[in-house]
Amino acid sequence: MTGLFRTIGAATKTISQALAIAAVFVLATVIYTGFTIPRPNMHPWFKWISWCNPVAFSFEALLVNEFHGTEFPCGR
Repeated sequence: MTGLFRTIGAATKTISQALAIAAVFVLATVIYTGFTIPRPNMHPWFKWISWCNPVAFSFEALLVNEFHGTEFPCGR
C-alpha cells in the first residue's frame, strides 16, 4: 500500500490531486476485499482486483488466524 501511495504521489503535481486519486484506489481496495462484496458476487471484469489486493490478503490472513480449527454447531 505504501508503494501504491508513493506511486500516486510521484505521478501527480499537487497533494490535492494525489489525495483524490488515492481515495478512489482505497475505496476500490476496501470494497473488493471479499467482505463487502463476496468473490462469487463480484462483477467478472473486476474480480481480478481481489486477487492483487494487499488488503484482501490481510483480511484473509486475519480470518484464517481467527477461525482455524473452529467448529460451529448448527443452531436448529
